[in-house]
Amino acid sequence: MGQVIAVCMSKKKGTAKKNVGEAVFVADFGIENDAHAGKWHRQVSLLSNEKIEAFRARGAIAPYGCFGENLVVDGFDFAALPVGTRLSC
Repeated sequence: MGQVIAVCMSKKKGTAKKNVGEAVFVADFGIENDAHAGKWHRQVSLLSNEKIEAFRARGAIAPYGCFGENLVVDGFDFAALPVGTRLSC
């Protein structure tokens, strides 16, 4: 089973997201008060913690949210998930 490591959002587009710990998720919209929420194809962005840790292992400073992700998750094999997969947490 997967785990949510961080919940990130930003108030303005073009700025790094910050880990806020929790958020309100609105169906068919995204995260309430997040700059990228709305009626479009990518309402919530997921990123594997494994990818962030690999970047950090090369010496980069990479706080959660710096890649524009809303959710940092662990324990999911994204490559094995078919298009259209719905996750719930």
